Amino acid sequence: DNFGSAWKEIGPYFFRTIAVAFVGAFFETLLSTVLAYILCFKDFYFKNQIFIIFIAVLLVPSIIGFPILVPLIRDTLKLGDNYIGYLLPTVGGCQASGMFLFRTFFAQQPKSLYECADAEGANDFHVFFKVTVPLALPIILYFFVGAFSGIYNDYLWASLILDNNLTMMTKMYSLVDSQSLQYGAMYALYIISSVPLIVTTVISMKYFKSGEFAAGLKL
Repeated sequence: DNFGSAWKEIGPYFFRTIAVAFVGAFFETLLSTVLAYILCFKDFYFKNQIFIIFIAVLLVPSIIGFPILVPLIRDTLKLGDNYIGYLLPTVGGCQASGMFLFRTFFAQQPKSLYECADAEGANDFHVFFKVTVPLALPIILYFFVGAFSGIYNDYLWASLILDNNLTMMTKMYSLVDSQSLQYGAMYALYIISSVPLIVTTVISMKYFKSGEFAAGLKL
């Protein structure tokens, strides 16, 4: 009965939040890997300066940007209470840490593989998806799981942007704050909300336990 009561309140938000977190984590990972590939293997003007700027962003707490981002998303872009408006700053804000992680790992990959690929006439698209991504799969999975968990567990940014299209955490807080659920149903709600995180962790444990993951974390 407790699980039934909890699911009745949270069911639609459960799948909605999983979808939003998956899409956000996918684009965070994709953009971070592409950006890291460009900064690692391509030569252009101000390359090192751009990298330093990204590193400098890591020194600034993300919450400092909220007073600017909230009116930008709500008033300027008119994306308040919209999942696109919710994900845009989330995906963009993770590029600094993701780029730093992937660029450091890509730089350790054997240069001979890229020289062979270039000699065989492979373009950047083939090199990225046939050489770089397979070699970096453990670290990519590590980042993806972290990004998924971060979006799924996010409350503060979601509460500032979303009014009616709530995510799992904002809906849970409203239910707990209103005390509309009995304690048994409330604890059942906590268990249900933990299922996606447990599943993603179990799936990724294959790589976490392997030597590939240890190599992927060697920075």
